Order: sequence, then C-alpha cells, then structure tokens
Amino acid sequence: MNKLSGLRRTGTTRARKLASLRHFLKFLKENDVIAGNPAETITRARKEEKDPTVLFKNEYKALLFEAQGNSRDYAILLTFLKSGIRESELAALQLEDVDFIHDELTVRVGKGKKERTIPLMPELKTVLQRYVGEREQQANIIDTETLFLARNGTSLNPSSLGFPFPEFCLCSCGFLVHPM
Repeated sequence: MNKLSGLRRTGTTRARKLASLRHFLKFLKENDVIAGNPAETITRARKEEKDPTVLFKNEYKALLFEAQGNSRDYAILLTFLKSGIRESELAALQLEDVDFIHDELTVRVGKGKKERTIPLMPELKTVLQRYVGEREQQANIIDTETLFLARNGTSLNPSSLGFPFPEFCLCSCGFLVHPM
C-alpha cells in the first residue's frame, strides 16, 4: 500500500486493491494454503476530497467569447454557468420550463426525481429569449417542446452536450472544464 501511495494512487484505488488482496488471501486461508491473512491488519485507505476546479474571471469571459458565434451553444454554456444544472437536466428542459414573466427556470427531471425552480439571471434571460426567437426560425424542428435542440431538430442527448464545449475550453482556458 505504501508503494501505491508513493506512485500517487488515490485512496479509492488503494482501497480497491486492498479489498482484492484481502479476498484472495481469505480464499487461500480457507483452503489451508496459508495459516493467516496478513491483509486483515492493514487499515483501509481513506478517500481524498478534491477541491472543485473553478474558472477565474478571465477564463470565464474567454470561454463565453469562444461560444458567441453560435446562439444555441452560447445559451447552453450560459445556462450551465449561471444556473448550475446538470447535463441531463439541461437536455430534458422543455420550452414551458422557462418562465420569462416570473424569471424562473423549472428543472423537472432533477437529481432524485425532484422538481426545483432556479431564478433566471438577467443575462441568462436575455440570451435564452434570443435563442428561443432564433429557434422558432429553424426549419427542421422535430421535438417541438424541447428547449435545446440538436442540429437535426431532435432533442439533445446528455452525452452529446460535452462535444462542443471541450474545444471552447481548450481554446479559451487551456484546460477542459466539465459542466458537472
């Protein structure tokens, strides 16, 4: 375990390897190949808590600058940054979930299947209004209720949301940013 720690392996990795060794040595002990299980005396490695990576103000602005050419990508990126919703929640947003009158964004398919309401920041409200206006002009809309559409007019797949953003992050920040 000390060797793994020296190789800078995480506590989770070390704990997983220790569990494998314990089970193997337990098997050997039960089959009378060894007299005792030396792995029983080793304490389990702790899981380290990593601080989240945050964007600095200049990185935040550079990221938004890279996305300005496409209103959909800009709206998606700003929705992530201003509301903190998850990829799956963003992909599931419907047009009716955005209330421009009361400045609210309703997340219906959230974590734990709980519905929650997020206040719409003025900048996000403006960008979403502009996107919705341009979206209405799109000719190939298939999923009419979905807020953010894929290029082919269907609803977005949560796994496809990561596609345009790594290039924005690498161009503007120099590292990858995951939207959580």
